[in-house]
Amino acid sequence: LVILDYELFAKWLGIDPSEIYAIRRKTPFDNARNPIIVSNEYNLSKSYIRLNAPKTIALLEDILSSHENEKGIIHTVSSECMCFIMDNVRSDRLIAHNTKNRSEILEEFKKSDEALVLVSPSMDEGVDLPGDECRFQIVYKIPYPDLGSKQVKSRIALDEEWYDYKTSLRLVQTHGSGMRFEEDYCKTSFIDNRLRNYVLTSKFIPEDLKELVRSKADIKEGLDYLNNSDYENAIRFFTGLVKEDADDFRVYLYLSRAYHESNLYEE
Repeated sequence: LVILDYELFAKWLGIDPSEIYAIRRKTPFDNARNPIIVSNEYNLSKSYIRLNAPKTIALLEDILSSHENEKGIIHTVSSECMCFIMDNVRSDRLIAHNTKNRSEILEEFKKSDEALVLVSPSMDEGVDLPGDECRFQIVYKIPYPDLGSKQVKSRIALDEEWYDYKTSLRLVQTHGSGMRFEEDYCKTSFIDNRLRNYVLTSKFIPEDLKELVRSKADIKEGLDYLNNSDYENAIRFFTGLVKEDADDFRVYLYLSRAYHESNLYEE
């Protein structure tokens, strides 16, 4: 059971928070074995998903190619995204399920010796995939609860914080589903470019998970600009990280270097 805020959790269960003694523990796992790779390219919000979803196909296929001998999951969040990916990604490794055969397909996936990729909108809770059962995950978009659901609307009406809590909980559980023991390892890729900012700004996301998506995870892109003397893009890149309150000191060093070298170059 994952509890991100014990006081809210107690409130929703009707328990007096004063009757609870909270013990906080960091994950016993090495997060270096459970990294997050963040894409900054595609906004998959409701307003942009029709425009940008086709552009994500090449990226999805590249990720699958980089894990060609490993099993993984694509968390689509919605059935519509699941169908879109199944219809457009060129791979015979993909398997999906419907509302009636979820358990059967999950069991088929777990038992298979082939490098299958399970495409699903609903594998973020109650799923245990240790070891070779899952070596990589793709989170396609932010897992917001469906606002079209009457139950979701009722929960929000009772407590507005529930919506953010539930979204954060789904992300935390998804990230953890591929890392089940200390020697295990799994790589998670975020496709929706809003995911990084969501993780960093949500008050419910644990600090150790935030650390995985901070600037140091993305610094290589800016450093490539810098090493190729592309100072304009280097300055734009590192300035963006500064505006996001990056706490990695290298961001400021590389930004200073970009300004310094660009001035020398102009001279």
